[in-house]
Amino acid sequence: MKAIIYTRVSTEEQTHGYSLDSQREKCIKKAESLGISQHVVFEEAGVSGEVANRPALMDAIALLKSDKNVSYFICSDPDRLSRDLAYLLLFTEQISKHAELLFTDFNREATAEGQLFYNIRGAIAQFEKELIKRRMNTGKAIKAKEGEWTHWPDIYGYDYEAGEVSIQPKEAEVVQLIFKLGAKMGIRQVANRLGELGVPSPRAGKTVWSSSTVRRILLNESYVTGKTHIRKWDTTGTHLNKYRPEEEKISRNLRPEHEWVAMSIPPIIDQALWDEAQLRLNNARRKTETWDTAEYLLSGLLRCGVCGKTWHGYSTSKTNASGVKRRTMYYVCTNRAPGPPKSSGTQKCSTGYVRAKNWEDEVWGMVRGWLEDDSDIDAFHEFQEEWRKRQSTDPKAEERALVQKRLQDLEQQEDALIERLAKEQNARVRLKIGDQLDAISSEVDKMQTIWEELQKSASEVSVTAVNRQLVWQIRQEMQDLENATWEQKFKAIHRLIQEIVVEQKEGKTYDLVIIPQP
Repeated sequence: MKAIIYTRVSTEEQTHGYSLDSQREKCIKKAESLGISQHVVFEEAGVSGEVANRPALMDAIALLKSDKNVSYFICSDPDRLSRDLAYLLLFTEQISKHAELLFTDFNREATAEGQLFYNIRGAIAQFEKELIKRRMNTGKAIKAKEGEWTHWPDIYGYDYEAGEVSIQPKEAEVVQLIFKLGAKMGIRQVANRLGELGVPSPRAGKTVWSSSTVRRILLNESYVTGKTHIRKWDTTGTHLNKYRPEEEKISRNLRPEHEWVAMSIPPIIDQALWDEAQLRLNNARRKTETWDTAEYLLSGLLRCGVCGKTWHGYSTSKTNASGVKRRTMYYVCTNRAPGPPKSSGTQKCSTGYVRAKNWEDEVWGMVRGWLEDDSDIDAFHEFQEEWRKRQSTDPKAEERALVQKRLQDLEQQEDALIERLAKEQNARVRLKIGDQLDAISSEVDKMQTIWEELQKSASEVSVTAVNRQLVWQIRQEMQDLENATWEQKFKAIHRLIQEIVVEQKEGKTYDLVIIPQP
């Protein structure tokens, strides 16, 4: 005969001195008292009893069903099986079909009264679990209000140890570099520059920086204000999602703002640098330094209405039969050429190449009309209002796709590790796999945070009226619109237009939606 021994301790119970060793010793003694010397021990460390899909328990039940020599299933207490009454009764039924279920600290009688008391014992365990949760949440809330850290929100650039926050020198230098670069160039260019410099990213020290990571740092006011918040998100139960099926996973929820607790941290940058970076973010022309912008009237103004990325100038040169070199200039979406990184798994934009002259003539014609006649401005405002009602774009489509792919990759890794854990018998290897699962779960939480931020930030294109005062000033400066130079056209267009959204219609035809400067 053989016995299966199952022990479990949750994270909360570990902090209160509960021991797997003591459970195991009592269960082994129980088996020996039954004359059984052969036993298999399954241990579950740091896993709540409210979770059904626990790897060690699932392994134990699987062995119980497959090994006919197993006669006993031994635990120290019913709440080791589960603190959820429904799960407790389910596991009890599954185990009792194949072996006798015994407890070292509880006498389960095979009578009607015994079954009733067993059910009551399970209900009490579930009630105790809820009390533990309430006490922990109350304790954390009181601790936070007293100015103590209940957890560290994992802000890049800082170290946290034993309730003390300090600046991490190397990471702080990177943060300062990001803000200095962000004051001069776009977010994607900052990410590329960091990669070129070989700067390790927050993600496991890799040198590949995502634009979402750069943007999150540039928008984090904590770096300049020295303030952050805890108790902002309710994450109760989310750390156990790795054990739950998809339909039972718990999402974290934003708490009411009055429950947030402000905490002080050392600032890393000064106000002047912050202001410079924010000004660039708000007013960036989205230019790439390597583009030949000097020859394109619309450089830095075009944004794709399909994928949210920018359009830039592109040219080709051909030599005809007479030996004359001819250059043709185009505009193309950045997400089309050069396109997204192959590793991102993101599809190229569906838009095509457009002759630069066609759009430049159209936009200059619009701007020239504003400068010549106020009625053209009125007509533009009418068109603009119609467009506003039907147009919205997602400027973060690529980042959203990258985050979604990363989440899918993490889920696949997690599933593979769980399957491996279910088959692994070596306790040391199982512990290492558990650590890997914890690391993946932590990264999943971070990715979900980024995803939620991206979801919330999806916004409609802003619509503003033509600045008539600017129009009047340019009229005084440009008396001869018919013979305006390229430089005069470029200056007028960029003074009056904040952005141009390229809206794709059927096939490769487009509408240019002009957003004036405020």
